[in-house]
Amino acid sequence: MTAMALTVLVGALSVVQSVFGVGLLVLGTPLLLLAGLRFETTLWLLLPASLTVSAMQLATDRRVSWRDVQLVLTTAAPAVVGGLLVTLHTNVAVGVDVPVAALLLASVLIRLLPDVLAKVRDVCRAHEQVVLGVIGLIHGLTNMGGTILPAYAASRHTDKTLIRQTIALAYSVFALTQLGTLAATGRETPGALSGWLMIVAGAVFLTAGRPTFAALSPSRYMLAINTFMVVVAALLLGRRSAAW
Repeated sequence: MTAMALTVLVGALSVVQSVFGVGLLVLGTPLLLLAGLRFETTLWLLLPASLTVSAMQLATDRRVSWRDVQLVLTTAAPAVVGGLLVTLHTNVAVGVDVPVAALLLASVLIRLLPDVLAKVRDVCRAHEQVVLGVIGLIHGLTNMGGTILPAYAASRHTDKTLIRQTIALAYSVFALTQLGTLAATGRETPGALSGWLMIVAGAVFLTAGRPTFAALSPSRYMLAINTFMVVVAALLLGRRSAAW
């Protein structure tokens, strides 16, 4: 994939991540792998750009609690490290497309049923560590734990800013953990292209992503995030069907 194609892809997906909190890794990872890039190369290209958008979201909204920071650091981060080390040292492709797609579709259905949603929120609050640990493990193994993050965040909050902040916090910790693990294991190094894609992601967030997010009403945001998760689930199922 050429530098120009990567620039266009990262720019487009940065708009998506600016609005929903995810996008660069969820959609970018399978596309770059299908284009023939190695897993480590894909991480070095996408993680810095993803971290840039997530960090800017945290800096502009400023609604993250210290408790949430501790929770992600102590539960999800270790799982990310473990999952990434397994993938780096075994090169085993873990097929989580179907179960992740099922979880996404179930989360959309649940939010349409108020009584069920209330019970699910209670479960998520009672078992936050388990939920975040599973998300972290999937992310470390595949770089696509972000497929489940919107469902988790939306089950905890109804305010669009809090939903995006929860995702941005987790994604920031994930990216820092992954980059640190890659550096510690000597798996390639970031190049000039990684830095350029960070600039592109940041510029897109400021000029297009942030205004788009601000323009969405709470009801339209929930409709948009539900639609986004259905689309991602369909893409995952389609990719799995093609593999079969």
